[in-house]
Amino acid sequence: MNEQDFKNKFEPIKDTLEKQGIVVSADDYDGVVVKKLECNNTRGCGDQTHIEFSGEQMEMFPYLASYKYFNDFRNNVDFKSFYTFKMPICLNVLNLKYLLEKHETYSREYFDENKKRYLNESVSFLNEILQSGDFHDESKIDSFTTLLRGIKDEGHHLEISQVNSSDKKFEALRWLLPINSFIIILKLRKEVKYEIYGILPDDTDEISDLNLKFNYYHTARGIKTLVPLEKFEIPISEDNVDLDDFIFDRVSDGKNRLLYGVPGCGKSWTIKNKICMDVDEFFMERVVFHPDYTYSDFIGQILPKVSENDVNYVFTPGPFTNIVKKAYENPSDEFYLIIEEINRGNAPAIFGDIFQLLDRKKENSDGFKKGTSEFGITNSEIAKEVYDDENHKVRIPSNLSIIATMNTSDQNVFTLDTAFKRRWHMEMIENDFNKPEFKDTYVPNSKITWKVFGTAINEIILEDSSSTLSSEDKRLGAYFIDEEDLSSPKSFAEKVLMYLWDDVFKFSREDYFNKNTVDQFSLECFINKYVNNQNQDFNFEIFTYPVNNKIREVNAKEIEKNSSDGKENDSN
Repeated sequence: MNEQDFKNKFEPIKDTLEKQGIVVSADDYDGVVVKKLECNNTRGCGDQTHIEFSGEQMEMFPYLASYKYFNDFRNNVDFKSFYTFKMPICLNVLNLKYLLEKHETYSREYFDENKKRYLNESVSFLNEILQSGDFHDESKIDSFTTLLRGIKDEGHHLEISQVNSSDKKFEALRWLLPINSFIIILKLRKEVKYEIYGILPDDTDEISDLNLKFNYYHTARGIKTLVPLEKFEIPISEDNVDLDDFIFDRVSDGKNRLLYGVPGCGKSWTIKNKICMDVDEFFMERVVFHPDYTYSDFIGQILPKVSENDVNYVFTPGPFTNIVKKAYENPSDEFYLIIEEINRGNAPAIFGDIFQLLDRKKENSDGFKKGTSEFGITNSEIAKEVYDDENHKVRIPSNLSIIATMNTSDQNVFTLDTAFKRRWHMEMIENDFNKPEFKDTYVPNSKITWKVFGTAINEIILEDSSSTLSSEDKRLGAYFIDEEDLSSPKSFAEKVLMYLWDDVFKFSREDYFNKNTVDQFSLECFINKYVNNQNQDFNFEIFTYPVNNKIREVNAKEIEKNSSDGKENDSN
């Protein structure tokens, strides 16, 4: 195409952008691509996250050629016959203002709540950019995207804006473009650099004839575009190119943490109030393991889906796959997979082939951040769901932590083997009765606080563990009950007394429950006796003398301690 033909083709683009106050000249460019965004190329509509180009439009973008390199690796599935190029682009301030002002006039009925949140975050982010004025000149904002392309002689398409491998500014712009919008990509003359503009559906009449075409102008022979080598420096890992970690500032140091302790010691409290304090539910996925819980429940399974009288079988992701996808798509946020009661299910069987993903990198290496899975695995269903590429190696991202809880008293439900446990940071949660806000609330029908009662019972368990065939795992947890249980004698009895009867003192009940106070030696009689006896003060008639003596002993120590603390405070 000669220069005049190129200028004629450029005229509709010039006119379209002038309506936004943007002045462009054909003299500054040597290539133009215009593409209408159907559903599969639009963020939030369909599963595809990139923009795909094919045919003659591919020729505007660069490619590398090394016959021996590509020929040697052509049959390597891991290599996939793809390479990735980091493509410098510029966005226009006036174009962003135009999109921010008008994008809301277009319906997005296909958006769910999460996609609406992404859109709102993109709007806020771009407004912050515009308000900051942090541009390299008055109208241009530097950005970049990535280009994924097949081998020159065999590739049939290329992809730009792979999820998490493009600059956040360009990704935010894409969320403003509804179905049937257009993007205009202009290549700067004699440079490997591009300008990208978004055009909303009602403003595309003048450029619609340019859709899917590549218009270019050959500059004079002998003039070459010189690009410094460092512009192409992108780390490549052994098994696949994974750009998200080193292009984005992905949160790193994700861990596998296993919190263990007696029932009610505060494992869930620790997750809620320390590890995940103020974390929105969007950033968490919760699951409870149990004997019937399976790999398919955890990872996902193929299920029938009925649509328009047709039945299709599709992969329905489970909580693990869902949270991995969220973490992968949101590199600057921390995500948490919370597994309650991990040893009540057959954990190694539930994890299955993703078991080896629990090995995490100890430092940044191979293009991955610290905390990423050390080794990737092949799992086409997870890979398709998370990366939109069934050949992509699956890894746990560095911004995803797995937090599991385990009651030590339940360790024989399913035993966690050494190979499984060594992949976790084991953290014992101390059973501290000073933690609960309700520690000084009286146990119903008494003048004994929950802290004193629990401490006394636990001392008995530790002292008599050999004779009762019990152990420290049977101790009462500080959070075994809540404040509401302490407001009702019946609730307290049916939770605490039942636990002491059925579990703690099961093999020597007569040593701890006073049979002389009930008609029949049964749990029912002891509960009724306790509930109906409202004036026990410092003594529990249902317990034997040694139990009550221990309670009084601990109570006396607590009173003395509080008195000493009070005197110290007065002196200070």
